[in-house]
Amino acid sequence: MPDGLTAFRAYLESRGLKVTNPRLKIAETIFGQGGHFSADELADRVRAKNPRIGRVTVYRTLTLLAESGLLGRLDVGQGRAYYEPLHGVRRHDHLVCVQCGAIAEFRNDGIERMQDDVARRNGFTLTSQALKLYGYCAQCRPSLTPRPSALPARMPFAPPGTRPREERPTPERGARPGSPSSRTKPAADWPRRPFRF
Repeated sequence: MPDGLTAFRAYLESRGLKVTNPRLKIAETIFGQGGHFSADELADRVRAKNPRIGRVTVYRTLTLLAESGLLGRLDVGQGRAYYEPLHGVRRHDHLVCVQCGAIAEFRNDGIERMQDDVARRNGFTLTSQALKLYGYCAQCRPSLTPRPSALPARMPFAPPGTRPREERPTPERGARPGSPSSRTKPAADWPRRPFRF
């Protein structure tokens, strides 16, 4: 299996994009360090060694690496995101502290089997997966002073009752068939078929 840098070079060439020295230096820094990092932390680390590489180049290269599947993006709320190299890394999940933002990785074969089983029973082929558990880390737990603003602004599958129900407009009387107002459906219609767990 090729290393991350070789895979990134191959991705750029397959898309007809330039294989530039700054892009390779950024990828080399990412695959050399491992772990979680923010875009700003990476930019500082890259610019410490290569001051001529601009922040914009770092951000654009992060986007290319994420699009290639070699880099994962982990949104932890409050507009903060961390990245991690995925090339050659076993599937894993994350614990995120809602107070300080600490991230811990964990792997559980039972959870992995359950995710695969749920996908299979619902006719899905998994291309990726992300499980984030939010709570308090060992250092923040003793204080237990929750900061609700530390929670992600939008949790797509929030438990019932934790997010206000989204109301959609009902079709207007006399609307033309096929017009946007005649195609709207109440939010309760989704999903049409419940997932089997």
